Amino acid sequence: MFKNKKKLILYFSFILFIISFLWNAFNQRTYMIALYKDGINKISNGNYQEAQESLGKLGDYKDSLEQIEIAKILGQKKEICDNAIEAFNTENYEDSIKLFKQIEDFKASKEYTDYYINFAELFEQIDGFKDSKEYIEKANALLNEKNNNESIYKQACDNYESNNYILAIQEFSKLNDYKDSEDMIQECRLELARLQQATTISAGIRSSVGMIRNGKVYLAGDDYYSWKSILDTWNDIISISVKGNFVLGLKEDGTVVMAGKVPEYYVGTKTWTDVIAISTGQQYIIGLRADGTLVAQGHNGDNQVDIDSWSDIVAIATGWRHTVGLDSNGEIHISAHPYGKGRGVYLAGLPYSYENTRLLLRSLYYSAGKETQMKRWFADNPLCEVHAYPETKKYAIVNNSSEAQNTVVYDGEGNSSHICLEGSQILWRQM
Repeated sequence: MFKNKKKLILYFSFILFIISFLWNAFNQRTYMIALYKDGINKISNGNYQEAQESLGKLGDYKDSLEQIEIAKILGQKKEICDNAIEAFNTENYEDSIKLFKQIEDFKASKEYTDYYINFAELFEQIDGFKDSKEYIEKANALLNEKNNNESIYKQACDNYESNNYILAIQEFSKLNDYKDSEDMIQECRLELARLQQATTISAGIRSSVGMIRNGKVYLAGDDYYSWKSILDTWNDIISISVKGNFVLGLKEDGTVVMAGKVPEYYVGTKTWTDVIAISTGQQYIIGLRADGTLVAQGHNGDNQVDIDSWSDIVAIATGWRHTVGLDSNGEIHISAHPYGKGRGVYLAGLPYSYENTRLLLRSLYYSAGKETQMKRWFADNPLCEVHAYPETKKYAIVNNSSEAQNTVVYDGEGNSSHICLEGSQILWRQM
């Protein structure tokens, strides 16, 4: 009886062992299948490092070792493509071309065409792998453009440094928004404005001042105000002005230096910036900024520095105790003292030009307090004029130049019309 029980126990133990073995084998197989599928899915999803880790736990199960090698190669090529695309997007075209050429060399290799071509879909899912040749062509084109732009930019900068601002503008204009080209165009125009407004000699009452080489300034005449020792320290001056108690010097960087003083009040230019033109009065000074506004210091007994409301000014001049400004529309602004029913205007050393004839005309109307009546029988182009003949009820519009001109003409009632005149043409009209 005892022996039968023992045999029965052994029999059941063996059965349990077999069941346990088969269960463990089933679980192990299920686990390996799941792990293998997970590794393959990670390769398909581009998670190559995780795929290698998953498949590495399987040993030589199925083709795990082969899949690990494929995942490794895919990871390497993905890293190359990612770096190549990043270099392309950051305009590092030389490195981008080198990296994409590694991809092209790999695709042309015997290893790829004989073996990895079977996994082409996996390689082509890598961003940039399939389009590496197109990337190389684009990068080469952009690199050539970049090198060409850099060459133009360097030439433009050299012209700027050599004060050839017109040539610099022409070169910078070819570059659109490359680097700071647009800002440099504005800077060149600002420098041109300073040079166009620059005065290299200026005569005062007791002495005269002139610019010499290297932005230095020379004083000639009586040094009554002890200016010479101050002027000798000035550098980088591009324009000067002297009158009354002051000498002004405009520097290349748009700041202004000054010699002279008025005991009664403070006059200084330390806060002046972006100035493109300067002018001195008897006991006051004026500066024109790049934005068309003015700065002023000094005596204001005749309202000569009441210029805060002026804007869009392109040229300035000062007399003994008055200020004149020309705006971009050709309008003249004058700030001076009204004497009784009339006004006094003093213009010193006004050279002849068509523009200055208008300044003189405007001054006459201003002096008479009739500036609102100036645009009667008037042409806004300084090269043209209007002659009115009331007795014959005709008027003539005259082009005083040999070239064609456009002008706005005002009749006796102030009505305006736009006229185009050929060179030296006289156009008659009825009133």
